[in-house]
Amino acid sequence: MTDKPKANTPYRIMLGTAKILRADGDVRVLSRQVAEGVTDGKGHTGTLYLDREELDALSLVEKVGTGAYGTVFLLRSALGPAIRDWYEIQTCPGSVPYRGFSDQQGSTAYVTSDKPCKARLRVGHQYEPNSAQDSASARR
Repeated sequence: MTDKPKANTPYRIMLGTAKILRADGDVRVLSRQVAEGVTDGKGHTGTLYLDREELDALSLVEKVGTGAYGTVFLLRSALGPAIRDWYEIQTCPGSVPYRGFSDQQGSTAYVTSDKPCKARLRVGHQYEPNSAQDSASARR
């Protein structure tokens, strides 16, 4: 997780109750409450126009992969969102797991696959990389 903008990064926006009226820029509206796109060179998304303001329930997460099937997990603790918890998601058996840290809302990245399958989630409060490859993928 970083405080710096993520340039040229695929993303997914999921809304709670507001509805998307239209979108400008590189935004693909998938439903009235879900849109995807790629951030520009400065890390900005395209513009969404909603039927009402919705800041609390809006979730913007990195999208990993290009498959038609995907999932995002919301990690919670007894005190609320599990912030900066390490996680690993494996979509289909044999696929390369994605490793990351939950965001300020407890969300994981939106991880996709080319076929429907049961995703596996592992969560840990502290992550000790076993190799340089683990360390690099955990920073994504």
